[in-house]
Amino acid sequence: MGKKRIPEALFAAALCLGLTVPVLASNRVTEIAVDVTLRPDGSAYVTQTWSGDFDEGTECYFPVTNLGDVTLENLQVFDETGSYALKDPWDTGASFAEKARTCGLNPVDGGYEVCWGISEYGENRYAVEYELGGLVGGYDDFDGFNFQFVPSNMNTGPTDVTVRIQTQDGTPLNGGNAGIWAFGFKGQIGFQDGGVLAYTDAPLTEDNSVIVMLQLNKGVLTPARTVLSSFEDVKTRALEGSDYGLDSGEDDEGVGFLLVVGLIVIAAAVVLVRLKSPKRKLKKVYKGADYWREAPIGGNLEASFVLADRFFQTDDDGNLIAATLTRLLADGCLAPETEIDTGFLGREKKSVSLRLVKPPTKGVAAIRLYELLTLAAGSDGVLQEQELERYCKTNYAALLDVVQEAKRDGGETLAGIGCYKSPLSVNALPGLTDRGRTLLLQLMGYKKYLLDFSLIAERGTNEALVWQDRLTYAALLGIGQQALKELRKLYPGVNAQMQTAERTYYMAYRYNMVTYRAAKNAESSAQRSSGGGGFSSLGGGGGFSGGGSGGGTR
Repeated sequence: MGKKRIPEALFAAALCLGLTVPVLASNRVTEIAVDVTLRPDGSAYVTQTWSGDFDEGTECYFPVTNLGDVTLENLQVFDETGSYALKDPWDTGASFAEKARTCGLNPVDGGYEVCWGISEYGENRYAVEYELGGLVGGYDDFDGFNFQFVPSNMNTGPTDVTVRIQTQDGTPLNGGNAGIWAFGFKGQIGFQDGGVLAYTDAPLTEDNSVIVMLQLNKGVLTPARTVLSSFEDVKTRALEGSDYGLDSGEDDEGVGFLLVVGLIVIAAAVVLVRLKSPKRKLKKVYKGADYWREAPIGGNLEASFVLADRFFQTDDDGNLIAATLTRLLADGCLAPETEIDTGFLGREKKSVSLRLVKPPTKGVAAIRLYELLTLAAGSDGVLQEQELERYCKTNYAALLDVVQEAKRDGGETLAGIGCYKSPLSVNALPGLTDRGRTLLLQLMGYKKYLLDFSLIAERGTNEALVWQDRLTYAALLGIGQQALKELRKLYPGVNAQMQTAERTYYMAYRYNMVTYRAAKNAESSAQRSSGGGGFSSLGGGGGFSGGGSGGGTR
């Protein structure tokens, strides 16, 4: 009897809970899209588009406080059926019917609450438009703002937020004339389509907000609002407590050096710019390429990489470093060295380091990389992974310059042997002479050979030596793992050749991760901190204007 009453009790409880659902129903904003158009005088026209479900309460609102000398005016609100009437003063205590299809500004300490009537329960989409006079301030060194577009502690918990910023006159915003940072949320910010785009990667929590800081070079705008201080002071305060950090002058110089190098590469090798050849067309060319059994372009890694990169046969600059490390190992310039450390309770821990044995005599990439490794190793001539990683993080510009110098050299080699013709030809491989086309087909054929080696190869007495070159090119083309699988098929048992090949590849792979990858991550971090965009910071953003705490519905 008791067992029968339990379901009845649960049913009764569920029924009671079901009856209370409408009372407990809460409003939810699924998306807030903020579009900011910057006028030449530094004022801005802002549109916030709210999308969501609204089942209770009488109005939507959000605070815009901490305004200082910035003004908020000319409020307009629209939904799918038309515009809302402006009501002044706004009465937060008015009824649902009284607020329907009206909007207004409710004065609060330091600014306003932007308010409008929910007007109709259910799924709604509102466009809230207003002007921010003097949003961009004219500082001593730069122009800009640090503004909170979405406040914290909203009771509607926006799921997705985007903030787009562009200029009214069409002047593009980019890394050459602007710096960008974002705070208060998990997401990203970057330059896109001539403007700035910030967006969330996760729903906002109560503590989250959306703050964007924009720094503009002088001359992009002519702000009417002048500030007798530097924007550097604004930036310093905003970055406090963030994970951006403040870059030292040396880091800024490193980023600047990379930008200069990039411009030089572009200017010096216009004919070598990677063509946007349709990948579908190149796939047909690749499919028709015959197997090629020798290292292309006489084994010149730099020229081979430039050709492969230009025609989508490799996918990452780091592959050039991996291939160069493989060649240095194969040529005996570097040698793996096992080190044994005695750790806690006498336990032995093995680690493999790289000993610098002899400098290479040819190849720009090999020579320059070996020089860098020598500096990183110090007086003992032995490189541990952590030691090299720390060096490349600190000296990332030097490591990345190895790649750029090697690519310049490769491009000059290709031009010198007559691979390119000008003006660009109109054929399946635009810009290539017959000589260039032949070399590309050989490169593609060699890639096919490495991927299908076990199907067509014959074992020979010199296979061990030949495979060192094959692994080097497999790394260059980004197919090292696949090439090793082919080698295992040919030599399924445990043998010296297999062990040597695998050890060489994995050593090159591991040290590529702590050289090129560490340098790229350090470069990205430096560019992010200096305003180049990237992941937002949950902390920081102090000293912002606008926003505040609260908002949603009531």
